Parts: sequence; structure tokens; C-alpha cells
Amino acid sequence: MDTLTEGKYTLNFKVLHKELDQASTMANYIADSAILTKGPDFLTITFMLIDNQTILGFQIDSNGDWVEAINQKVKDEDNRRYELFELNDITELMTARVQYELGYEGRIIKGDEEVRLEFDIENLAPIE
Repeated sequence: MDTLTEGKYTLNFKVLHKELDQASTMANYIADSAILTKGPDFLTITFMLIDNQTILGFQIDSNGDWVEAINQKVKDEDNRRYELFELNDITELMTARVQYELGYEGRIIKGDEEVRLEFDIENLAPIE
């Protein structure tokens, strides 16, 4: 995305099932917009995890390697976590992994799921 000028943008996206063309269950725990920041020599994306206690881990695929956030900020009063990732480029589709733990009918369910993030790159909205 070489044509992107420096600045901050809102980037809407969908959290999709790994293989099916439908929303992943994890879509309930990840905000559907991210902040894309373009600097003179860097590109970052910030995701908001809506339920910090349920989402234990979040990684994105970068050239076949799972990468962790370079920075995190937790807002305990809102049970939210913001995760900042460095990017080489942004494409319409990205793979991510989510580790979670949640209660369901008196049991604790743990999982590690791959999801697809489908970005609406054509409709980036600059943040003033």
C-alpha cells in the first residue's frame, strides 16, 4: 500500500471463520475497526479486543510467522485491551490466531483458533 500518505486511519474489517465464509465466533470479542498508522518509515495497526479476560492471546500472520503485538494497553475498567502490531504492508486478507478461555454452562472452554481478517482497504477513513 505505497499510495497511503502519512497519518492515522480507521480501517473496518470482518473477523471470519478460518475456512467458511461466515463470521467467526471470535468476532464477538474483537472490535470491527482498527487504527492503521502510516509514518515516514513504518506502518502499524492497533486492534481492540473487547473482552480482555476472555481473549488470552492474539497474534497475526506475517510472512508465515505468528507475531505478537509490539505493545499492549489494558483498560481494566472497560475490560478492553489494545494491541499494536508492526506491518510490512496491509492486504485485504490477513490470518490471525486467538487464544481464549470462557465459561459456558458451568464449564471452562479453552481454545486456540485461526481466523481470517478481511479488511475494507478501499474505504480507509482518515482520523483528524
